[in-house]
Amino acid sequence: MAQTDIDSAIASNLKNTLTDYSVDQQDTEAPDGTKPFWYQLSEWSEYLGYYKSIPELQTAVDAKANWVSGAGYIADPITALLLSAIKGNGKDTFGSILNNIVRT
Repeated sequence: MAQTDIDSAIASNLKNTLTDYSVDQQDTEAPDGTKPFWYQLSEWSEYLGYYKSIPELQTAVDAKANWVSGAGYIADPITALLLSAIKGNGKDTFGSILNNIVRT
C-alpha cells in the first residue's frame, strides 16, 4: 500500500551515491579507409538443422519473416522501379529476398 503521509517523506542526497562512468568513443564501420568487419556464423549448419527438424521453430521463424516483410516496402517511384528490377535467382523478387534475409 502506498504511503501518502507527506510528513514522512525523506529527501536524499543522490549526488554522492551515484557513480559517474566514462567510456572511450567508438565508431562504426564506415567508408573511411578502415577495414570492414565480417562475421561468419560458424554454427550455421547446426541452426539450419534446428530450423528444418523442429516444425514449431520453423513456423515461428517463418511467421516472423512474413510479418516483418509482408507489408512490402515504401519507396519513391524511381527507387521502386530500381527495386522491381532486382531478381535473385531469376524467380525471386525484392520482397522475397527481404523475406529470406529476415528468415536467415
